[in-house]
Amino acid sequence: MKTSLIGAILFAAATTAYAAPDDPTYPVAQDPIPAPTTPDPSEPQPQPEMPMPPMPPPAPAPVIVIDTTPAPQPAPPANITVVAPDDRREEWWTMRSAGFALTAGGGVQGFVGDTMRNTTDLGGNWDVRAAFGTRLPVSLEASYLGSAQSISSLGLENNALLVGNGVQGNLRINATTGTIPVQPFIYGGVAWRRYQLQNTDTNTSDVIGEDDVLELPVGIGVAYKLRGFTVDARGEYRNSFYSNLVPDSGTDAFADPASLDRWGVQANVGLEF
Repeated sequence: MKTSLIGAILFAAATTAYAAPDDPTYPVAQDPIPAPTTPDPSEPQPQPEMPMPPMPPPAPAPVIVIDTTPAPQPAPPANITVVAPDDRREEWWTMRSAGFALTAGGGVQGFVGDTMRNTTDLGGNWDVRAAFGTRLPVSLEASYLGSAQSISSLGLENNALLVGNGVQGNLRINATTGTIPVQPFIYGGVAWRRYQLQNTDTNTSDVIGEDDVLELPVGIGVAYKLRGFTVDARGEYRNSFYSNLVPDSGTDAFADPASLDRWGVQANVGLEF
């Protein structure tokens, strides 16, 4: 009897335990709430995770702009005239527009007076000339000049020569100007010439060994110019002064020395700039 009662109690308890969860009124045991804990300051504490900053937007690609507009040219000063490349006008005072020539040449010369014509033979002459203003109405010439011819007189050796060297300046008047190829002209000037006897060791004649004379040449000529080259031919007469080279052959013992007036023809060739 006692055993049966204990078994009934156990069965009732077991039945109550399995049925309790389905009964909403049946209290259900809850897990205990853990007590708050105080962190240990000696241990490293977890740091809060920081949010990542936003990435900046990518920089825009550079844009290259090519300016094809021509650069403005500075205006010329008011006192300068701009000349177009196809404008052939040139100022008259420039060397190119005025004309500058260098020439050299030679020819034949002889004395005019009877005494010197009987004492000397025809001779050669040469010069080197610089001319400025060959394209202008009036030009200037500067020359070195020389001459040589045989001379015979009692007391001189047979191969004696009369040699002259000097300088000359001319004023030349041109009939045409500019680049016209044919240019007639006339000229006049002044020259100094020194005569010397050469190729003779002895001189017992009445011809002195050296003489300086003043000459005033006048002449006429024509020039031809083509592509920078120039050729001219001229004939001239040269009045001489202060000559003492040879005494006059006249009977008058007090007669002046023989005249050294000369004539000549020559041609020159050179370059015009």
